[in-house]
Parts: sequence; structure tokens; C-alpha cells
Amino acid sequence: ENGEEVAQKEVKRDAYNEFKAMCASINNLLPLCLPFGKK
Repeated sequence: ENGEEVAQKEVKRDAYNEFKAMCASINNLLPLCLPFGKK
């Protein structure tokens, strides 16, 4: 893997984590977020 590919993966992971965090706070309102529900 080159540096650019690694950077793209980092960005995607950060965005995914932010999305999960957002869903965790409002998961009762958004069915889209249910897969990220309580474990």
C-alpha cells in the first residue's frame, strides 16, 4: 500500500467512527442507525 491509499482508509475510518458516534446519541430516531445500536 502506498501512503495515499493508507490516508484514504484513515479518512474513511474516521468518518465511520463519527457516524457511529452520532448514531449512538440519536439511534432511537434514525432506523438507519439501528445496526450500530447497543451491544
